[in-house]
Amino acid sequence: MAKFMGNPAGDHALACEWVGTSLAKWLGIPTFEFALIPYQTDFRILLDKDSYAQIGPAFITRWEDKGGAWRGDPAQLEKIENSDDLTKIVYLDTWLLNRDRWSRWEHVEPVDHYENVFIGQSKEEPGKFYVKAIDHSHVITYGGYIRERITRKESLECTQICGNFDEFSCYLKSEVSEQAAKKIGSIPPKIIDEILAQIPKEWGVGENEKEWLRTFITHRSKFVSKFLHNELFPNAGRKRFPLFGE
Repeated sequence: MAKFMGNPAGDHALACEWVGTSLAKWLGIPTFEFALIPYQTDFRILLDKDSYAQIGPAFITRWEDKGGAWRGDPAQLEKIENSDDLTKIVYLDTWLLNRDRWSRWEHVEPVDHYENVFIGQSKEEPGKFYVKAIDHSHVITYGGYIRERITRKESLECTQICGNFDEFSCYLKSEVSEQAAKKIGSIPPKIIDEILAQIPKEWGVGENEKEWLRTFITHRSKFVSKFLHNELFPNAGRKRFPLFGE
């Protein structure tokens, strides 16, 4: 699968796809194999009725034949071998404000994009399956351009939970939550810099946009690592993490 320059969502969506998928991989969430490749042919690829792929760097992933998009069926989750990654998906999506997988925002239509979760057949254990997180083009900006507004307080300290499908609820684990919170909260600046440095200049992401992304990722890593565990596991007696700024 490939996402090209000239796509209807804009070239900044490619940058968001790169950032979101790279951070998913860093967090330990399985994704499709992905890479950046140059698209340099004169062969015209129609993206929709009004646009064609443009020459320049493209984001590609390797689709897997033995599997498909999750249908939202809870029974499909009963036999997955990596159920811990469901908790991590909630952390990733909330960290990056990915409203395009699952979200419940006030005054906004509910989002249940089950197709952004891939269910594949296990190679090691017949009859078992695994989950992968796919499609991160709408992280951070929700499909818009990367603008300074992503560094405003309402974005940096937004407490909306994303990625938390109702069907995930019985698979969320406190210990995995604590581990994910700790890892996200201590992400090395070098990791962020390396990911941002690989965004092609052809996608129109300059130094200003990279600095806004850096601020967003860094600030929300600290914020989400402090508040999300308490929201997912509010039961009395569980460890309470201090809120950001306390």
